[in-house]
Amino acid sequence: MRITFKRVKCVRIAIHPPIGEVRVSAPYWMSRPQVELMLAEKQDWIHAQQEKILKRHQALEARVPPELRHLQPAERLRFQKLMWRTKLHNAVPELLYPWMQRLNIEQVSWSLRYMRTRWGTCNPRRKKITLSLTLGQFDIECLEYVLVHELVHLRIHNHGPDFKAEMDRHIPNWRAIQRTLNPKI
Repeated sequence: MRITFKRVKCVRIAIHPPIGEVRVSAPYWMSRPQVELMLAEKQDWIHAQQEKILKRHQALEARVPPELRHLQPAERLRFQKLMWRTKLHNAVPELLYPWMQRLNIEQVSWSLRYMRTRWGTCNPRRKKITLSLTLGQFDIECLEYVLVHELVHLRIHNHGPDFKAEMDRHIPNWRAIQRTLNPKI
């Protein structure tokens, strides 16, 4: 556990992967014993968050190919990105162009980028879709869902009822695929 005193108004507790390290930012006016007492009161919450992070980390580790498990995390990620990029460069065109025809979308450019918090983004004005490299670790079904999701956003710019109806029409099981990508562990 690391406690840092800063110019902040209130205490901030952060739990960091992969092992659930606890980092605390506390205001200068608090004493160390006060912070430790507060952390003792929050111990159940901290343990629950650490368990979630550990489960998430184990799920991600299970997706690492056995031949890469001996590598250091940074080196492993470099190889994984290369594998994912190759897989997606082959798969995206095969999925994108038929879906563009089905959705009656004439022109779209696309790119791949390593993104930590999103599976894809789109810019309707520029008609550009950016997909996360990390999609390469999932089935083609997940890639197809994200691709269709972003294509639909080129016409419907929010997640309202019209968007959901369009998704239901084209990929009826899209909610289940979404849960695969965004599990509530």
